[in-house]
Amino acid sequence: MWQADTFDPTTIDRELGWAEGIGFNTMRVFLHSLAWQQDPKGFKERLNTYLGLADKHRIQTILVFFDDCWNKESKIGPQPAPKPGIHNSGWLQDPGDPASRDSATFVKLKPYVQDVMRSFATDKRVLLWDLYNEPGNNGKLTSSLPLVRNVFAWAREVNPAQPLSVGLWNWDFEALNKYQALHSDVITYHNYDDVAAHQRVIELLETHGRPLFAPSTWPGPATLAS
Repeated sequence: MWQADTFDPTTIDRELGWAEGIGFNTMRVFLHSLAWQQDPKGFKERLNTYLGLADKHRIQTILVFFDDCWNKESKIGPQPAPKPGIHNSGWLQDPGDPASRDSATFVKLKPYVQDVMRSFATDKRVLLWDLYNEPGNNGKLTSSLPLVRNVFAWAREVNPAQPLSVGLWNWDFEALNKYQALHSDVITYHNYDDVAAHQRVIELLETHGRPLFAPSTWPGPATLAS
């Protein structure tokens, strides 16, 4: 999506229009460090174009930096064709495996996070910064915690006007959950359980005394819990 050869404002504008038409006012959008590394200036220009299109449709944006979900290997250039019938067949981790576990490798991502964040740190089109999607997924477990700690530190150095968060998603991940909850300005979380189980999660997370936002739920779109 973010590479110059495949950035498609026409399709993005059309699909954001569909989202606006059914009542969406926020979109959670994933970035990727490889696209920035290839072309930092162009990457930020394309991100600014996206934010302008979203704003035209009265949609604010949650920007996501890192991700432990799905395919662990990524590269610049043409991407594999989608696999019909396979959920998220083209979804890419960032920075992938084993890079997400290797502090000597992932520390090189600091300039990426801070450059993007400084460029949009006061931009009202950005609702919040989701620093890491589902850390520990794909069997990484607590090996992702060092990168979680670092991305929070890098973001705090920038000190953007928008809140920071890393969403809780697996209630067995005690160390990750504790760090994410205590260091997030807004408590975000993912929940795919039934209504009763979801309500128990809300009651648990409300004890932190901060706003709750569920950007990934099933069934249905994102919800503001409190």
